[in-house]
Amino acid sequence: MKITDISIRRPVTITMVMVTILVVGLFALVQLPLELFPSLNLPVASVSVSWSGASPSEVEQQITNPIEQALQSLSGVSEIDSTSSQNVSQVIVQFNYGTDINQEVNQMRSIVNRVQPELPSDASAPVVQQFNPTNKAIMTLSLSGSQSLSGLTELANNVISPAISRLNGVGSVTVVGGLTSQVNVVVSPNQLNFYHLSITQVVQALQDNNVSTDAGLVNKGSLQIPLHIQGQYTDVNQIDKVPVPLPTGGSIPLSDVAAVTNGYATQSLISSLNGQPAVSFNVVQATNANTVQVSQEVRQGIRGLSSQLPTGVKLQILSDSADTIQGTIQTVATHTLLGFVFGVLIMLLILRSIRTTVVIAVAIPIAVMATFMLMYLGGISINSMTLGSLAVGLGSLVDFSIVVLESIFRARQRGLSALAAASEGTREVGLAVVVAAMAQISVFAPAIFTPGIAGQFFRPIALTVSFSHIAALFVAVTLTPMLASRMLRGSRFERVETIPGRDAPFRAWAPFDWFGRGMFELNRFYRTILTWALRRRATVVVVFSLMLIASFALVPYIGFQLIPSINNNQINIGLTLANGTNLVTTTQTANRVAELAKEHMPDVQSVFMQVGSTSSTSFGATNQASLTVTLGPSVHTSMIQLSHEFSHYVADIPGAQVNVSPSTASEGPVSGGETVDIQGPDMQTLSLLAGQVTQIMEQTPGLEYVNNTLVTGTPEYELTVHQEALSQYGMTAQQVETALRDAFQGANASTFYQANTQSNIVVQFPTSFSQNIENLSQVMIPTNQGNLVPLSNLVTLSATQGPPSVDHTNGVRTIGVVADIYSGSQGQIQRQLQQKISHLRVPQGYSINFGQQGSFIGSAFLDLGIALAFSILLIYMVMAGLFESFLTPFVIMFSLPPTFIGGALGLFLTHRSLDLDSMIGIIMVIGLVANNAIVLVDYTNQLRRDGRSLTEALVTAGPIRLRPILMSTLTTVLAMLPLVLGFGEGANTLAAMATVIAFGLLFSTMVTLLLVPVMYVIFDNWIERIKKLFVRNRSIPVTPSSGAEL
Repeated sequence: MKITDISIRRPVTITMVMVTILVVGLFALVQLPLELFPSLNLPVASVSVSWSGASPSEVEQQITNPIEQALQSLSGVSEIDSTSSQNVSQVIVQFNYGTDINQEVNQMRSIVNRVQPELPSDASAPVVQQFNPTNKAIMTLSLSGSQSLSGLTELANNVISPAISRLNGVGSVTVVGGLTSQVNVVVSPNQLNFYHLSITQVVQALQDNNVSTDAGLVNKGSLQIPLHIQGQYTDVNQIDKVPVPLPTGGSIPLSDVAAVTNGYATQSLISSLNGQPAVSFNVVQATNANTVQVSQEVRQGIRGLSSQLPTGVKLQILSDSADTIQGTIQTVATHTLLGFVFGVLIMLLILRSIRTTVVIAVAIPIAVMATFMLMYLGGISINSMTLGSLAVGLGSLVDFSIVVLESIFRARQRGLSALAAASEGTREVGLAVVVAAMAQISVFAPAIFTPGIAGQFFRPIALTVSFSHIAALFVAVTLTPMLASRMLRGSRFERVETIPGRDAPFRAWAPFDWFGRGMFELNRFYRTILTWALRRRATVVVVFSLMLIASFALVPYIGFQLIPSINNNQINIGLTLANGTNLVTTTQTANRVAELAKEHMPDVQSVFMQVGSTSSTSFGATNQASLTVTLGPSVHTSMIQLSHEFSHYVADIPGAQVNVSPSTASEGPVSGGETVDIQGPDMQTLSLLAGQVTQIMEQTPGLEYVNNTLVTGTPEYELTVHQEALSQYGMTAQQVETALRDAFQGANASTFYQANTQSNIVVQFPTSFSQNIENLSQVMIPTNQGNLVPLSNLVTLSATQGPPSVDHTNGVRTIGVVADIYSGSQGQIQRQLQQKISHLRVPQGYSINFGQQGSFIGSAFLDLGIALAFSILLIYMVMAGLFESFLTPFVIMFSLPPTFIGGALGLFLTHRSLDLDSMIGIIMVIGLVANNAIVLVDYTNQLRRDGRSLTEALVTAGPIRLRPILMSTLTTVLAMLPLVLGFGEGANTLAAMATVIAFGLLFSTMVTLLLVPVMYVIFDNWIERIKKLFVRNRSIPVTPSSGAEL
C-alpha cells in the first residue's frame, strides 16, 4: 500500500502528523459539550389555555373542543391529545417525524388566533409552544431560613432571580412558592346590601377611575403636542376614595363598603425545606447552551449571592442535572479506561512482547483523539451513548493494528528485514482490514435514514463509530507499520516463537510462559475441534440451529423498554387526597409523610415539600403535594428498592394515595410507569371498561399505585339557570355567570402601578363568606334597570360530582389507567396485560391500548429493525464488491446469527431488558463479528490461491488467525466488562448495550470459529456439485429421435 510505504520511509513526517492529531484532538475534547443523552428534537407542540373557576366539563365544551376541531386541518399530524382539567385546557399535537415543526407551529398559532374569538371572553390568551426537552429546568434552587415568607419573596424577586437570569447560558428563572403582591379590596356583603349595591358595580367603579391614555394632539404654535390623561392610582389610599355610584343617585367612597389593603394574593402553593418556609427557583438553560457550563455559572453565582443574604437565610441547590451528567460520563469514561488497561494487559500476556504491545497501545490513544477531532467537526457531543460507542470501538482500534502487526511479525519470521516485513505484512492483510472497516461503517450507514426517536439516538452513535473506524484504519496502515519497522528489529523477531515447556524451558514464575504455553494448547485444541467440526458438519449446523431457536424462546422472558432511566440520589413522593381537600389539610398530611421519610430513609439530607398547584392558573390542586427527599452520598442501596420499601410505611395513611418513586434524570419519552388508554364515545361504558382494566392491573405482579382517574370524581355544585326568570327580569345567563365569578372567585378589577412593580387590584368578598355555600342566596345581581335581584330567584342549586379531567385522543374521549412499575420491564408488563385484556369483551367502537410510551416503543423498535435489515444487506454488498465474490461474503454472513444467541443469553442472565441501547449494541456486534470472520476467510482464500485444498486451508488459517481474533475479542469484552457489572453513577445507562456486546461477541466468536469454516465447506461443495452437473449436462450430445417427423 502506497500510504504504508510513505509512512515507513518518512517516520518523522508521520510522527508529526500523529502529534498534530493528538494536540488537535485534545483541543476538541475540551471543547466538546457534555450531555446525558443525544439531543432530542421531538415533533410535538401544545396549546394551553387557562380559564379560572371552570370545571373540566365546561373547559372541554367551550375551549378544548373548538381548538381540537380547528387543528384537524393541520398536515403531517400523527395524533392529537387533549386534557381538560379544572381551569386549564391543554391540547398536544404530535407530528410525523420529518415534518418542519417550526412551520407547523406557526400554522398552529394562525389557526388558534382565528379560534380565539369563539373562546370565553375571560379565558386567557392561548399559548402555543413547541415541546423541547431542553426547556425543562436543569437546576432547582431553594431560598429558606428564619425570615418570613414575604421577606424571602422580596429577596427572591429583587435579588436572586435577576442575578441568576443575567448569567451566561441561563434562559429563564421561574420563582415558585413565593407570595404575589396584590391590592385586596375586601367588600362587606352587609354594606353592599345596605347601599343596594352589587360587587359587580364596585368592580366597574374601580375600572372607570383607573385610566391612563392619550386623548389626541393639540396645537401650540407650530408644534403638535400629545394630550395625555393621567388618571391612574398612584397610592393605595386613593383607592379608598374611589366614588361608587348609588342606584338612587349620588355616590359613596369605596371605603364605606370595602377595606383596601396592599398585600398578597391567596397562596395556591406552599413550599418548605426541612420544615422552614422556602421559595424555589427553576433554572432553564438557554437554547443550545451546555448544561454543565450553565451549572458551573450558576454555582459560581450562588457563591457570590450567599454573602448578600441576611443572617439565617440560605440559598442552596436542590437538584442539578449536571451532577448526573458528569457522574454518568465519569463512570463510563472510567470503566472504558479500565477496560483499555485490561485489554493492554491481555495483549501483553498473549503477545509476550513489550515492544509489540507498545506498538498497539500507542495506536489506541491516537485513534481516540482523532475520533474526538472528527466528532468536533461533526458537531457531536460527548454523552453516555457516544462515549459508550467509542468504548466499543476500542475492539476495532486494537483489531486493525493487531491484524497488521501479526502479518508483519510473520513476515519477519520468514526472514524479511524489518522495513520489508512492515511493507509486505501490511500489503498482505491490507484488503482484509479495509473490508473490515468498510463493513463496520456500512453497519451504521442506515442510521442516516432511520426516522423517529431511534434515529435521533442512533445517528450520533453511528457517526462516532464511523469516525473511530476511519481513525483506526488510518493509524493501522500508517503508524503501526512505521513503529513496527523500527521496533521489531533484532534476531529474536526473526526466529519462530518458542513454546515454553516444548522447545524452551518453562518458568513457573513467569506469566509470559504460562500464557505462551496456554496459547499453544488452545491452538492445538482448536485445530482438533475444527478438524472434527469439518468432518461432522451436519452435527454443527443442527446444534447451532437448536441454540438459535432456544435464544428466540428467551425473548419473552427478557422484556422491552425504550431507554433506561437514570436515577440520582433523590426520591420523589407524590401525595393525593380526596378531590376538594383544602390546602391546610393537605399540608398536615404532607408533614406527616415528611416525618416518616426522615424516620425510615437512610441519611436524609433534606426534604423539600410543595403543597398545592405550581401554576398560578390552576386552583384545583389543593389536594396534591409533592416531596423530594435527598439522600446522602453514603447511601448505596438501589433507589428503586428504597422507594418500594418506604411505600409500605405510607400505605395506611387514611384517605391518601401516596406514590413513591426514584427521581430520574432521563429526558424525552421515558417513564417508569404503564398507562392503558380506553377510548370510546359513551362515558358510562368507558367507566365500566376502565374498572375492569383497573382490576386487571391491580392483580398484575410488578405494578403498584394503580390509579383510575375516573373512580374519584371532583365534588361540584351545579346551578341550573331558569330561563323564565331571566326573561322576567330582562337579564342574561352571562350576567349571572359574571356575578357568581366575582362573588366566589373575586374579580381582577384593574392594575396598580408603583415604581417598577405592578399589582392586580382584586375585588372579593371575605374568605368566610365566599367559601360558604350557604351565602349563595345573599349574592345580588344588578339588572339593566339598576335593580338588584337575589341569585336564588334565578337559579336552583344541586350537589353533583364531575370528572377530575376529561381526556381526548384524536377527538375521542379517553380514560387512562396508570400504574408505576417496580419490578420487571415495561415490555414484560405490557405482555402480561395484553394477555388478560384480550379476554375482555370490548363493544364495537371502543378500544383498549397502551399509552404514548407503548407507541414510542413499537415505532422505535420497528425503525431499528428496518435499519438492522438494511445494515446486513449493505454489509454483504460492500464485501461482495471488495472481495469480487458472491460466496465469500455469503459465508461471512453466517457469523452474524450467533450474535443474537449471545446477546439474548446475556440479557436473560443479567435480568436486563431489550431497549434502544441494547438494539444498537446488537448492530455494533454485527460489525465486530464480521471483522473476525473477514480476517479468517480472507487468509483462507490466500492459502487456497497458493494451492492448498479448502479443508487444509481452513485448518491452517484458523489456528494462525486465532490469536488476533482472540485478542481483539477479549479487548472489546474486557472494555465492556466494567459496564456490564454496572458499578457507579449512571452505569445502567449502557449496561444493556455492554451486556449485548460482551456476551454477543464472546459467544459469536466461539461459534464463528467453527460455524464459518463449516458453512464455507458446505457451500463450496454445493457449488462444485452444481458446476460438475452443469459440465456433465453440456458434455452429453443431444440426438433427435428416429421417429421424429417435421
